[in-house]
Amino acid sequence: MNPVVSVICPVYNVEAYLGRCVESILTQTFSDFELLLVDDGSSDKSELICDEYANKDNRVRVFHKENGGANSARAFGIKKSIGNWIMFVDSDDWLENLALADLYNNIETNIGIVIGMIDIHPKMESKVINSSDYLQMQFRGKFMGPCAKLIKRSLFTEHTLAIPPEITNMEDWIMNVRIAYQNKENVFITDRIIYHYNKTLGSLSNTFRLQTGYWDKIYNQMVMHFSKKDLNMYSSDLIHLRLLFVKSELSAKISYSKFLITEARNAQKLQRTKLNLKEQMILKYPVLMQLLYKSKVIVLLFSKKNKEVYGTN
Repeated sequence: MNPVVSVICPVYNVEAYLGRCVESILTQTFSDFELLLVDDGSSDKSELICDEYANKDNRVRVFHKENGGANSARAFGIKKSIGNWIMFVDSDDWLENLALADLYNNIETNIGIVIGMIDIHPKMESKVINSSDYLQMQFRGKFMGPCAKLIKRSLFTEHTLAIPPEITNMEDWIMNVRIAYQNKENVFITDRIIYHYNKTLGSLSNTFRLQTGYWDKIYNQMVMHFSKKDLNMYSSDLIHLRLLFVKSELSAKISYSKFLITEARNAQKLQRTKLNLKEQMILKYPVLMQLLYKSKVIVLLFSKKNKEVYGTN
């Protein structure tokens, strides 16, 4: 009998944390699942640990592949998976033992995605939102990570994970925007904390440094399959997406004056929408705003907004 849920776990050099991750999945109260461990060319003992679990538990399937990055491993796992619902778990993180049950038990008619809470992020109340609102949340940077979600398999198309290999950061956000655009059903958000993030590891996103034009690649990949009608429909959200790109640079205090000006102009090219004074200032004087931020004149002004934008993965 085929499992209902496929849990896909990309693995790369995480021997110190892999056991905790896998154990948290295998001890779930919900048992109708398969676990796919996709070893992405590990050079430590991770591949051996994967094989040991496969020998002990028939729900575990292991695949070894050449290193291609997390997105490549997820795409590989999707192709090999069986379940009608997909969940991603990073191999250095771990789940609450009710995680799958909390997600699966909230699947109702006309639900395409179920989302749980991550321990490091502010909680939200349980609610159902429509597909358009969820896409707008993605544009605003909400739930932009790949994990703590149960996603209907049919939402993964040939385009979902077809992301250029040179994009090595924020590729999961691109994936989520594409899934949200493909989804026409409601999304259920549960207030239950189901996922624990490993705070001790220095992730790629913490050390990655943007190159000029990188955000432009991210943006183009996000909207490349949008119709002209939908681009017009979500024009105000796309402006805020551009603003988010600029503000992320401001908060990171990275000196990319040319980048900031380019992003501000990209936002201005989109259809006009009502912007607050702070947003108008960012678009009109991006470099000046960066200098003010670096001098800590407006740190508080941005810090609250950034926390709101990035607060929920």
